[in-house]
Amino acid sequence: MLTSPLCLAQELHTDIPPFSHYVAGAQGWACDDSYKQVAGFCVSDKQEPPGQDGLEVYEGEWRCRPGYRRTNGVCALPTAPEHASLVGAGGRWECDWGFKKVAEHCEEIVPPAHAFLDAEGRDWNCFPGYEREADRCVVTKAAQQ
Repeated sequence: MLTSPLCLAQELHTDIPPFSHYVAGAQGWACDDSYKQVAGFCVSDKQEPPGQDGLEVYEGEWRCRPGYRRTNGVCALPTAPEHASLVGAGGRWECDWGFKKVAEHCEEIVPPAHAFLDAEGRDWNCFPGYEREADRCVVTKAAQQ
């Protein structure tokens, strides 16, 4: 029985880059024919790594250019979650006016009855004659008299 090598497909291995194969040696893999290694990727001799505008190679290793962040093995511009804006360098973000940071997103600040958002939009305050008690405003003793 004859088996044609034309019907064999390349196996997918998640621990080595596409267009590479296992070899003996310290690295454990090498790029396929007509591909070259560029910073841990195997790319065609005439091609740059796909979608890597923020990538640069330094001393044989790849790193992200300034202003980019390494996310899932890709250099990408940082983004802010919904209702937030990037501030300064390094991908730092702050919630917009009227929203507060909760974990990695922003939630709307909803003042309770008899309260309003402060001027900075980061918290709420009670109206005069009321005081804050946990997550609500209650009438002060002075206002009750």
